Amino acid sequence: MFHLPMSARQSPVKMALVAVPAPFPRDIFHRPIPSPSPRQFFANHRLSLASSTSHPRPRILPIQAASTSSQARARSFAVGQVARFLKTGRYAQRVGSDAPVYLFAVLEYLSAEVLELARNAARRTGSYRGTSTWL
Repeated sequence: MFHLPMSARQSPVKMALVAVPAPFPRDIFHRPIPSPSPRQFFANHRLSLASSTSHPRPRILPIQAASTSSQARARSFAVGQVARFLKTGRYAQRVGSDAPVYLFAVLEYLSAEVLELARNAARRTGSYRGTSTWL
């Protein structure tokens, strides 16, 4: 029979739990980098009406801070919203990534033309504001 000394029998044995970290994944540098979907890409970019007047093709500009004025905000459309409406509206089985950009450019051009005609009509009458009859 195995006998322990008296001091070892009277003191309770204390066990410590030690957290062992998980091993480092060695394939972290070999994993493919996921590219953003068109919805994620276009949700973070906008085309502005001001860009179409100075350049022949509209430019994709990153969204800036929320300090834009309401007038400038009213003149810009989100490409991501156009892409979402095309996909949820069931206009086709599949929607390419270039389709919302092209449709957005057409809508931007048409809205710029209508606003220019309304501005010209307001200038002819000598007023500073356009009414809904000119639109």
